[in-house]
Amino acid sequence: MRAVETRVSSRYRVLAVLLMALTEVGLQKLLDHIDLRQLRRIRKRVLQAEGYGSQKIMIRDEVRALLDGVESEDQSLCVIDGGANIGEYTAEILAQSPSATVLSFEPSPESFQILAARFENDQRVKAIRKALGESSSKQQLFSDYKGSSLSSLVDRDLRHFGLVFGESVEVEVVRLSDWLANNFFQPLALKLDIEGTELRVLEDAVHNIESLQTIAFEFGGANLDSRTIFRDFWNIFSENSWAVYRITTRGLIEISSYSEFDEVYVKCDYVARRRS
Repeated sequence: MRAVETRVSSRYRVLAVLLMALTEVGLQKLLDHIDLRQLRRIRKRVLQAEGYGSQKIMIRDEVRALLDGVESEDQSLCVIDGGANIGEYTAEILAQSPSATVLSFEPSPESFQILAARFENDQRVKAIRKALGESSSKQQLFSDYKGSSLSSLVDRDLRHFGLVFGESVEVEVVRLSDWLANNFFQPLALKLDIEGTELRVLEDAVHNIESLQTIAFEFGGANLDSRTIFRDFWNIFSENSWAVYRITTRGLIEISSYSEFDEVYVKCDYVARRRS
């Protein structure tokens, strides 16, 4: 069996070498001979290899990418889990860094109830029933059902998936830097999964939370609903001496310069690290 796998792998390596040897003209001629439906299938696989919409990237991979950017020799590790839902990401942080303190923000009443109960006896976790936003206020949290992991401060249009955001509840929103100043925490790492409203929170974090060394965030379909583009994310980080990486099954790929080809609205996980 192993010999068969080795032969198949060798064939793929040979094919890869041949493809890389093609000139631009040769590659274009090759693509011209592929049916458009098959081109779409190939394009999808290429995007997945680059980290877009990949089902092979797990929470443990995301957490590892976040924590690998932290140097915490001089102080204990404090991590913010923004959009904690029921605590899967929080639990993985603790699995990989058992001595960490996690501040888990979750505004959904139903999700928060599960989150708070899950870590009720764990002194390492502080569950906070608030959403992170541009400013302190009260806003509507929209969802397709109560406690949905897709809950967002944006009323999303997901009819193409057969989903209707028919639920809403008023929640408390807080500006992250203000909350930290009032509660005397100095986080080294921040994770955001807040369904389309990341941009202003990131802007606040980069400009106003000096202790942060690394930030993990998601970009994808929710940003269509919030009308935010990747270029704005890139500008915030690049203009403030942060490096941005896309998380892929091959490891981290640094986005050293912006391109319009980066504007892909399929779920993708990123990590940004402050340059030393």
